[in-house]
Amino acid sequence: MKIDLEKVQSRLFEKETVRKRISRDFGIVQDPVDAKHFVSLIVDALKQPVAAELLEQAVTNGEVFRAAVWALGSNSRNWCDFLRKEEQIRELLEGYDPRAALQSFQKHPEILNKIKSYLAGTTSSQDAVSMFEWALILSKERDFYKEIVRVGQKFRDDCKAVHAETLDDFDLALCIVGHFAYKSCSGEFKFPGMRHALASEFLKNLGWSCFKPDRHIQRLFDIWFAHQNPPLVNQRKLVAFESLILGGKKDKELRTFLNYSMLGKTVSPEDSDYSRVDNMVWLLGKYIETKGKETWTVYVSAI
Repeated sequence: MKIDLEKVQSRLFEKETVRKRISRDFGIVQDPVDAKHFVSLIVDALKQPVAAELLEQAVTNGEVFRAAVWALGSNSRNWCDFLRKEEQIRELLEGYDPRAALQSFQKHPEILNKIKSYLAGTTSSQDAVSMFEWALILSKERDFYKEIVRVGQKFRDDCKAVHAETLDDFDLALCIVGHFAYKSCSGEFKFPGMRHALASEFLKNLGWSCFKPDRHIQRLFDIWFAHQNPPLVNQRKLVAFESLILGGKKDKELRTFLNYSMLGKTVSPEDSDYSRVDNMVWLLGKYIETKGKETWTVYVSAI
């Protein structure tokens, strides 16, 4: 079974009121010519182009800081609310220069409250603190992305040694997210303020093609795929990933994250940009198939 992306595109485009709302929320001023063009404009606005050679790319601490702030900015609030205030937040964070931002925090502690005031929602205080913590950790590490690369390469080597398999970039992203979501695994390099969903968004902001299985994704996947027998996700592989990440331990939250992410990969059309599929399903759940108002529209083909 595969997600029918053309159907998703058409649903996002067909109603003018919805189209205008999405365009407003994402700051899209260009008039789309058709459904495919409209989705491309939205995806471009998210600024998550997929990078090649992910373990070889050079990523500065400033780019890491920006990716982290944008991920935290998406936490439990309307994305448009963050986008409207992003310029002010960027200015307070010294253009996403972590060292300069840390110095500003230390000289002017009130900056934390200013950032908090720009973040809507119940997590505003914690997200602002997490931004400070990111500035702190990035100021200590000359090249933070090298630690992500080191961990990623170790996962590839371990998987090859234990299972005689090579992790592709998507599966590697799962392992990296799992590792850095737990202080028991990553220690001082634990991603501040992030569990699995936000850590996935952070990697997407750095060019990784993966799923961020938040509440919208999980809800729609439950409707579309929960009754499949046998399950669409390879359970043996899921357990292997859990063991690889946690060293043989078990964790329900991690298993849930792995299950929905791996399901996203399985039901994406062949050769898909997984981040794009993830964003399209998220848009569908956010604007069209909202909680409690889901329709009987079929978004899945039997291919």
